[in-house]
Amino acid sequence: IRTLSSTLLAAQASQGVQAIVKVVLTKTASTTYTYTSTRLIGIDHEERADSQTTILSLDNSDAVLTAIDLKGYMATLSHGATTSAGAEYDAVAPLYVINQEFEDVRPPGKNVCKLSCIGIPNLLAMDRASAAYVPLATNTDTVKTILSAIFGAAMAVFSHCPDYTVAAGTLVYDSEDSLIDSFKPV
Repeated sequence: IRTLSSTLLAAQASQGVQAIVKVVLTKTASTTYTYTSTRLIGIDHEERADSQTTILSLDNSDAVLTAIDLKGYMATLSHGATTSAGAEYDAVAPLYVINQEFEDVRPPGKNVCKLSCIGIPNLLAMDRASAAYVPLATNTDTVKTILSAIFGAAMAVFSHCPDYTVAAGTLVYDSEDSLIDSFKPV
């Protein structure tokens, strides 16, 4: 659940809302690109609990994006408004660029860079273990320990997968019971 500031909430409820949008593309701390409505010309975004997909259309008429390979970047898409406190944004769930393509559109000379992005649930659906995971009878790992190792790419059979705790910070459960902390599958 998202929590908006009182000024952003008020701006969104007003009739004369001045909507703004931005995307921050990050590969490493030192490799970041931020684009606003001056370059971001289209967003096709769908967000559900089990899937997040987005196609971002960026104006590439100046050919600046042609030399930048954005595949693999984390995309933080934020919607917002100009409020009494200035520009305020609210970010959607983290997305990852899985494809980048360029197309010429009318008028002639107008070039668009399209970024296809998916969220963590979509990436998880594509992840596969590199081998079978069969815990030994002496294994003391709980379900919570195993899930944390999978999502953090710390389990050997999932070490080739992304570390999802980097984007999310830590693994957060919407609710926990004694089973997740005590059950040890073998």
